[in-house]
Amino acid sequence: MTTTPRLAAAALVLLAAASPAAAAPPTRAVSLEVGAASPGRATAALAASGWLEGEVEATARLAWWSAPRTAGRAADGAAEGWAALAGLRWAPDLGRLRPLLGLEGGAAWDGRARAAGALRAGGEWLWRRDWSASAGAGLALRAGRGAALEGWLGLACYF
Repeated sequence: MTTTPRLAAAALVLLAAASPAAAAPPTRAVSLEVGAASPGRATAALAASGWLEGEVEATARLAWWSAPRTAGRAADGAAEGWAALAGLRWAPDLGRLRPLLGLEGGAAWDGRARAAGALRAGGEWLWRRDWSASAGAGLALRAGRGAALEGWLGLACYF
């Protein structure tokens, strides 16, 4: 009967001496991005990402763009459109600040369906455990429309 108190005391000592396990960092995120693209288009996107392996993440993005209608002359291309893109992003874990480099492909609709893609580069600031802010620039590609320069600001929630 004296073994039980000894075992309990030994278990308490081991529990007290054990270091607490560090919480695993979140591996998925949802973000809202706003920006501008040439020529004179406002953009907004809802994006999701998830860690795959090493420093590579999978991304999915639903984007919308709009250009002002011009009086007396036609706007360059459709006034608004949508794109659904999926791709890969390199995002090395360098602490609170990390570079981002991504390549995406998918489809766009601006009155007719087109192949679309994007090449993006930027940076992300992890300002809280589950929140980050990002900024960057890139090229948006649409078949039949060519490339458009774009810039964005984003806010992401990790979970």
